[in-house]
Amino acid sequence: MIQIEEIHKGGRCFAFDSNFLADFAAWDRELALLLAVEEGVTMQEDSWKACHILREVFALEQAPPVQRVLMKRFAAAVGREVKEATLHFYQLFPQGPVQAQRIAGLPKPARCCI
Repeated sequence: MIQIEEIHKGGRCFAFDSNFLADFAAWDRELALLLAVEEGVTMQEDSWKACHILREVFALEQAPPVQRVLMKRFAAAVGREVKEATLHFYQLFPQGPVQAQRIAGLPKPARCCI
C-alpha cells in the first residue's frame, strides 16, 4: 500500500495520518472513491452501506465499532445472516474493517499500531 500524506481535490487539501483521514468532517463521496482506488477497492452499493455504518457509529461514540457490532449492523443493512454478511464484507474489503475505516474517512484509531 502506498503511504498517503495528503490528497488535493477541488482546491482543498486533505491531510492523512498513516493513511487515515485526519479530519473526519472533511470526508465526502468523491474522496471515498479516491481512497477506494488507492486501496484497490471497487465501491458497490453494499460498500457504501458499510462506510455509512462506520461513520454513524464513529459520530456517536468517537470510536469505530468493534467487529462483532459492525458485522451485526452490516448484516441487517444488507439483509443477510451475520456469517454470510461477514464473508460478503471481506469480499468488498479484502483487508477487513481497517481498510473500510480508511475509505469511510475515520481517523486513525488511538490504539492503532500502523
